Amino acid sequence: MEAPARLVALSRWAADRLVADPGAAAALADLDVAIDPAGAIDVDHLARCYEREMLRLAARDLGGIDDLTATTRAISTAAAALWEAALRLAGAPELAVIGMGKLGAGELNYASDVDVVLVAADPAGAEPAARRAAALVRHSVPVDLALRPGGGGGVLLRTVAGYVAHWERWAAPWERQALLKARPVAGDPALGAAWAEAAERALWDRPFGADDIRAIRAMKRRAEAEVARRGTSDRDLKRGLGGIRDIELAVQLLQLVHGRDDPALR
Repeated sequence: MEAPARLVALSRWAADRLVADPGAAAALADLDVAIDPAGAIDVDHLARCYEREMLRLAARDLGGIDDLTATTRAISTAAAALWEAALRLAGAPELAVIGMGKLGAGELNYASDVDVVLVAADPAGAEPAARRAAALVRHSVPVDLALRPGGGGGVLLRTVAGYVAHWERWAAPWERQALLKARPVAGDPALGAAWAEAAERALWDRPFGADDIRAIRAMKRRAEAEVARRGTSDRDLKRGLGGIRDIELAVQLLQLVHGRDDPALR
């Protein structure tokens, strides 16, 4: 019982979860065995499996077994498995889940939203099941679907051809930037692979020009102005000057400008 004792001592969240779920301590007996949600039979069972897996990962993290990179990758893997199980429970046919942002990059932390877009062979037919699956996942983690074309007001599902049409005609530069981290994480493998191939072409088939760079910089200025309005510029490690977003933006602009000619930068 060393792992549960360490969690209780170091994390109030973990202590609360262990008290609320009497079976969780036994599930932590072997920290090398992932708690797979594939056999979940309903939403409560699914959420319990995911929560126990988060406890297992926290125990490995706090016990010094896994470093930061391994921990964020494992949390991302757990979120992908959660989506896979939710799709099965919802009976979602011919649908692929595309991880965006931290999920797509394998960088989720314990408090991250799960950013995804959805692709389907038959959007109208798959939408009810897709909404059920998203609701199942939301029972465990926050889900953000706003990176889809049109944002929160856009259609929930598109075909691969629908995404391609949007990228070719209407996509803003930030949408191409967002594709840098995108990857299929759950659902129909062939559909996910087709989307990924189309996204690669959208990213690299045409140059990322001066107007695109200006648009990204203008978006960055708006974000900085909002941080300044809140009075947190000097302590916002994520969005403040010289923060995480600044570093990420600098790297991504280099990728977008030069990755077309140098695949090693992609």
